[in-house]
Amino acid sequence: MYIFVDESGTFALTEKENAWCAIAAFVLPESKRRPLDALVSDLRFKYGAGREVKLGGIPEDGFVKFLVALEKLGGIAFALAVDVSLHRHDEMLRHQQIQVDKIRQNIEKMKYVEGRRMISDLADEISSLPLQLYTQLALQIELVHTVLKNAPLYYVQRQPAALAHFRWRVDQKDQ
Repeated sequence: MYIFVDESGTFALTEKENAWCAIAAFVLPESKRRPLDALVSDLRFKYGAGREVKLGGIPEDGFVKFLVALEKLGGIAFALAVDVSLHRHDEMLRHQQIQVDKIRQNIEKMKYVEGRRMISDLADEISSLPLQLYTQLALQIELVHTVLKNAPLYYVQRQPAALAHFRWRVDQKDQ
């Protein structure tokens, strides 16, 4: 199955109300990849001259038609959202530090030096993330957990063969 992941919003903490950021995944059996590619290509050429189309660039009726066609492919969608205006800077820093401390607790449990180094490096990388990226990472982790917990249960009943492979496609902004 293909799992497409994308985010919307800046994830930057702000005091401006209703500062929503979201991350979503669309899960689809591999057998439906070509129809999906055709559907997305049609959308891009109709509303974006072949380039990526933002939601604001699609008229409402065109978006509804796209969603109806998408639903017919048999995929499922998962989404998480956060209003970053409701989070305080110091609380987010504390949350980040708690996660780093939890990772570091496992360093001594690693049998090999390389494993201890890798766990230490992971803790250092998470510790050094700006809060904006840490917030996005926290939502991404929760989304991946939600997908892995629910998508297999959905497809085991409907298309068990879809569970043979998990192919993740995460939209990233830059290197």
